[in-house]
Order: sequence, then structure tokens, then C-alpha cells
Amino acid sequence: NQVMKGESSIYGFFQETQLQFAVEIRNDKITQASAKYNGPLSNEKKSVLDTWYQRFFVKEQPLQKPAIGE
Repeated sequence: NQVMKGESSIYGFFQETQLQFAVEIRNDKITQASAKYNGPLSNEKKSVLDTWYQRFFVKEQPLQKPAIGE
């Protein structure tokens, strides 16, 4: 099991005390995401997941200096 070996992590997203969806992350990439009972994520849940992922897993690219003469 990749979670037990520390190769991936599973995060649960809750509203109050109810699980709304879960996501598995491996090597800073989403490997799977499912709503309750392995259902697909609604557009609203996808938006929440995307915002969270961008905040915690996407590395900002450093600004590149323009080449001389540009």
C-alpha cells in the first residue's frame, strides 16, 4: 500500500462533520479524487480541490530575467 509506505497521502475534505470527497496525492500530483461512495466530483467540489491544490502543491515559477537585447 503506497499510503502505508509513505509514497502517497490521502486528504479528506469535510463540510461540518460529513466527508464530501477525498483526494490522493503522490509526488505532488493528484492521482485520484472521489466523492462519497466513489462518485465523481461535482463542479463545485472540483473548484474547491483546484483552489486547494494550487495553494499547497503548485510551486511558483521564479520570474526569468529577459535575455540581453530583448
